[in-house]
Amino acid sequence: MLIVAKNITFLPASATVPAGAAVNLTLDNQDPTVQHDIQVFNLGGALIAQTELATGPNTRSVTFIAPAPGRYPFKCSVHPRQMNGVLVVD
Repeated sequence: MLIVAKNITFLPASATVPAGAAVNLTLDNQDPTVQHDIQVFNLGGALIAQTELATGPNTRSVTFIAPAPGRYPFKCSVHPRQMNGVLVVD
């Protein structure tokens, strides 16, 4: 699964994966000289996956097992108000 960081925005802002699947989440930071990461949270707000911070242009990846079906928020720890989205697990 590829998420692009560009102009302080995630593209796409949502992605869908099947429950129990191994998810390889790659952040493609296309913002030159700007740091971004992706943090994925469970429904209780605990962190379940996070890429390392990457100063653009750069990429970072993390692999994790998709949790139970639901809608899981993700955000950039550097720009949490502007850069957020949802991981839909079905």
